[in-house]
Amino acid sequence: MRFHFLVLTFIFSFIIQFSWGQVTYNGLWKGAIFSTKIDDSTEQVVFVSMSKYKSNLEAFVRIETKGALSFYTYKCQGDFADSVLVFNKSQLDKKTKDQISAESWGMRLKYIDSTGYMEGELFSANKTISSKRIVLFKSTGKIDALEKKETSHAWFYLFQKEYKLGLVAPDLRDEVRKNFQFQSVYFDPSESILKEEFKNYLRKVIQVINGHTDLRLKVIGHTDWDGSDEYNEKLSLKRAETIIHYLESNGLGRDRIEYEFKGEKKPIESNETFEGKKRNRRVDFQFI
Repeated sequence: MRFHFLVLTFIFSFIIQFSWGQVTYNGLWKGAIFSTKIDDSTEQVVFVSMSKYKSNLEAFVRIETKGALSFYTYKCQGDFADSVLVFNKSQLDKKTKDQISAESWGMRLKYIDSTGYMEGELFSANKTISSKRIVLFKSTGKIDALEKKETSHAWFYLFQKEYKLGLVAPDLRDEVRKNFQFQSVYFDPSESILKEEFKNYLRKVIQVINGHTDLRLKVIGHTDWDGSDEYNEKLSLKRAETIIHYLESNGLGRDRIEYEFKGEKKPIESNETFEGKKRNRRVDFQFI
């Protein structure tokens, strides 16, 4: 069963502080409307420009059928309270109704500060129609309110992939990369087994790299000074390979990774103490 929903256009003067820095809602947002998940069966994409004055909201919306020329537009009004955007007054712009049956929808949205996406639901006054989910990300440009023209939805498939991978929204990625702090991954004596405690950190590394098409990662293996030079070189290589295997197995392409193995040649602390040896048995990382 097909449902056709509303796309909103906001221009926000409201600015919030969140974990990656300062962000404004001003400008164009776009995304998808869907039932349970964003995938190839998603039928509609949305373009949204919002405006906010104190607690009053206005929005202009364009909803398009993915892969087709069909579209319609809405104007909406609502209120802002407790960081939630609620649009409960909507009016279909009949001049742009095209090929699909439009419905007046309300909308609840909230900005997710940890990801940079706005997420929420569309709801109808018609109780027989189920609500739908909506996800938006910050974009650029303006909404075309009147023209019926061929529009590429190629961006949707990249958005779908990145959202599924858990990447933050595109406008946050440079900030995330700039503020990302590398940490070493440590190993037990003579071991190259990855400890559970470091896996969450490595998944964050994967997200940062996958969020930038021009970014690669260097993995550098090290040991303490116990054992021969030859033994330690081989052990540092095994440690680097362990990390690379985990990165590959969790979504980072092998072509995005380079590696080095230093053996015992690059200690960061004295090998004459227990704590020093512990910190020298490590793998380090660099963006390249």
